[in-house]
Amino acid sequence: AMSGLWSGRTAASRGPNAIRTAAAMLIAEGTGDAKAIQTLREERVKAALALDKSLVDKALCEALLKARKWDDLIVVDAYRQPYIPFQLATQEFFSLMHAHLNPGGAIALNVERVPGNDQLVQEIAGTVATEFPQVWVWPALHFNELVVGLSEPVPTTSLEQRLATLPANVQVLAPLVVAHAYVARPAPDPLTDDRAPVEWLTDRAILAYIAGGGTLTEQLLPTAP
Repeated sequence: AMSGLWSGRTAASRGPNAIRTAAAMLIAEGTGDAKAIQTLREERVKAALALDKSLVDKALCEALLKARKWDDLIVVDAYRQPYIPFQLATQEFFSLMHAHLNPGGAIALNVERVPGNDQLVQEIAGTVATEFPQVWVWPALHFNELVVGLSEPVPTTSLEQRLATLPANVQVLAPLVVAHAYVARPAPDPLTDDRAPVEWLTDRAILAYIAGGGTLTEQLLPTAP
């Protein structure tokens, strides 16, 4: 099964708590712990009321609250331009995503960058790597990179062989991934619910790029429509 989380709102301080409650609810229901389920249902109501009073990404929380299964893949592509909501970039969030995956599952994140500055990508990939045993980064475009966290690592030498099984309509991407993808190291100081300066990193990168005369020219992938 696959879940996709998309959004268009920024985060408020209660966002991580609401998300944690939702994910804990899923885990409790999976174990059949009736007492834990009842307690979490009460907490979920409180979290839902908090959501109505904040700018938390409701689409994400609703997706977690409604899910009743474990996932093989969770795709996160969430922005309120030009920012990634900070609560979707923290160690706590990635821990919840990991707990919601089937064995062998993965998460995939679209992370912004500007040419010559991938600091935000490195911060997020390094944070994911503190919760997942292996994290791959593919600089797919000038302004976007793909970060993939695997719940079970794969040999780096097997990447080309694994990509050979891709559907024919995206097989053209395989050589690009093999040539440019790399494994990220865990961050010594990961992003957390208490410290995730996503907006600051984004603003700094964009302003430096504009000041240097950067343009918005993008080289699309061969699969672009």
